[in-house]
Amino acid sequence: MHMFWCGPRSSGSSCNRRRMTDSQASEVQVFAFLLLPFLRQRNSNKTLERCRSFRATSRVARSVTATTRLYSTETGTKSSNLPLYLVGAGLAAAGAYGYTTFGKVESEKPKKVLTSALDPQKFVDVKLKRVEPYNHNTSVFVFELPEGQASLLPIASCVFLKAEDLKDANGKPMARPYTPISPSDLEGELSFIIKRYETGNVSKYIHSLSPGDTLAVKGPSPKWPWKSDYF
Repeated sequence: MHMFWCGPRSSGSSCNRRRMTDSQASEVQVFAFLLLPFLRQRNSNKTLERCRSFRATSRVARSVTATTRLYSTETGTKSSNLPLYLVGAGLAAAGAYGYTTFGKVESEKPKKVLTSALDPQKFVDVKLKRVEPYNHNTSVFVFELPEGQASLLPIASCVFLKAEDLKDANGKPMARPYTPISPSDLEGELSFIIKRYETGNVSKYIHSLSPGDTLAVKGPSPKWPWKSDYF
């Protein structure tokens, strides 16, 4: 049995069959062999991803099957470069798929386990690392957290910032709620964007701080009990 491919034909004419050379037929077989590893499940935790890859690979295989046909009769001696183009395109697609799929899986690293630097029951002192001016009366205050720690604030929660030197009418230090702008899982930093109000004692106190000064923080204080997929 010999391998043929059906070349271009005009309307109403029969299929223009052309015999592949032994080299071209071998390359088509190699292409089919190279597709097999992508149809196998390499990771039990990636079953759904592998099923999708199987469907994608099947579409490529059907495309090749529709173009390349087998016939049991031998006709003509003229060859074509089309199978070579198909093999090259298939190898390129297989390489791209392998890089984007298996390369990403191998490069994944375990996520570092962080602990919270905050305490909802008491104030904790954090050191001011730097101040980044935002506009004429607003700045970003970045506070330093210990290594391996982050705020880990849940969604819809805030913290209290205390001005130790300022007292309220009852003689207690003034504290106001603020919401950090830094990601809750950001290691080593806790950031706030704070506007300075002339009538705001705590905001003026925070704006008077310099890098190296400390500020007392307590939290988190949930504003609303948010639950994933609740609605």
